[in-house]
Amino acid sequence: MAGTCLSRPVLEQPARLQQQQAAGSIDLGARIARLRGQQGLSLQQLAIRTGIGQQTLRKIEQGRQSPRIALLQQILAAVGSDFDRLLAMEDPHDRRSRRSITRVQQRRALGQNQQLLNADLLSKKMLPIYNRLSDVSRPGGVFEKYPGEVFVMVLRGQLRLRLPDYQTLSLNRGDSVYFDGNQGYRIDNPDSVVAEWLTLIAAD
Repeated sequence: MAGTCLSRPVLEQPARLQQQQAAGSIDLGARIARLRGQQGLSLQQLAIRTGIGQQTLRKIEQGRQSPRIALLQQILAAVGSDFDRLLAMEDPHDRRSRRSITRVQQRRALGQNQQLLNADLLSKKMLPIYNRLSDVSRPGGVFEKYPGEVFVMVLRGQLRLRLPDYQTLSLNRGDSVYFDGNQGYRIDNPDSVVAEWLTLIAAD
């Protein structure tokens, strides 16, 4: 039975990445950290997905450990990325003036009620998400957690925000709130009117 061979481009990508990292021309750890943040994953969640120790992942992101190619492939798969995207990313010291426009039809669905904005722009410091609820939400349910700070602004309707350490907060159109996403939160629509809001997540 004949063995399978990797194509030259597939082999060249990891080699080029290693060369650039050795030359100090890329910040591999920072790029991995940003990819993780864009997926809304904590180090602990990434460790569970990959089976790689949390301390090892922290050392990789901080540039104190260089991952083997096989290990890097595991990490990239867990954050929904690949070598092409990793190589195309910009490091903070190389960043130039950038712009990203998202038309309504270009929004990327994250779920039934969420759409990711400006998904084409990599290495963002914040994650913009459009949210919409058309039905009254029942109290209770799972609290969402994000590894970073969260900003919410109501665009339409009314929202009810639940935080573990605070009283339930009612928000109307134009109202906004800023809080720590690590504590967990839940947003409900207390009315039968459609509710829309913008969420900005700044990852740790």
